[in-house]
Amino acid sequence: MNYLKQLAELKAQIAQLEAGIESFMPDAIVEAIDIVGNNLATNGKNMVYHNGKTKIVLVFRKKYDHDYPKLLRLDEDILDETLNLKQKNAKRIKEIADAIEQLQLALAELEEESAQIIQSPYLSKLRGLHSKVIEEITYLSPSLSVYLPKE
Repeated sequence: MNYLKQLAELKAQIAQLEAGIESFMPDAIVEAIDIVGNNLATNGKNMVYHNGKTKIVLVFRKKYDHDYPKLLRLDEDILDETLNLKQKNAKRIKEIADAIEQLQLALAELEEESAQIIQSPYLSKLRGLHSKVIEEITYLSPSLSVYLPKE
């Protein structure tokens, strides 16, 4: 009964396999792009590999360089204009914030009133019994967390 050792070894193998996958992923992507580019995809779309159990689909996700100079400048311009508008309209923004606060207080009062309407001693007793039953049937379920050293 050496299950803990086996578990640790399997987790280490998984980590090693994931590292291996990452190392050849760029070459696999190039191969997939060649397959799609030459119209050799299995389903005529982006399925680049398929056997009885496994299929691999080429997927394109939109990404961009967050540090692109023009984008950074636009971010700064947006922030500057936002600050200018906030300063220019500070009085109206304060009025709106005050109105929101008043409405939130009114909402809280109405929610409290609603909660009061749906309470009774019998309901409280039922909830207490419910909690007691949960406490009686609660048990601890063991599991293992495996931590691997980062390389």
